[in-house]
Amino acid sequence: MSEKAGIKARVKTIVEKARHGPYATAKAKGIRGSITFSLAPKVWKGEKPPSPGSWVILANIERMARGWRANFGRPWKPSDEQDLK
Repeated sequence: MSEKAGIKARVKTIVEKARHGPYATAKAKGIRGSITFSLAPKVWKGEKPPSPGSWVILANIERMARGWRANFGRPWKPSDEQDLK
């Protein structure tokens, strides 16, 4: 998967203790509802977990019974801004 691919989303909540491990939810323009993504290393590619209000790149998004799930996430970087121009 290309590191540049994906959508920009803003982190809304972080859940550190959950049955299947830590996860976060985010909102993205053009997607109705929230997107959930795991903070396990197989999904989250950041050095540290995101914080509420931070921007992230989410990819490999799929529709689930109760909303959306991203199977790849990483922090938004300054170079991502240049890629939008």
